Amino acid sequence: GVSWEKMKKFDIAKLKEAYEV
Repeated sequence: GVSWEKMKKFDIAKLKEAYEV
């Protein structure tokens, strides 16, 4: 499975991208 830390980093990156529009 995917590590929790990786998932967290991915989520944060997505949020950052969404808010940096």
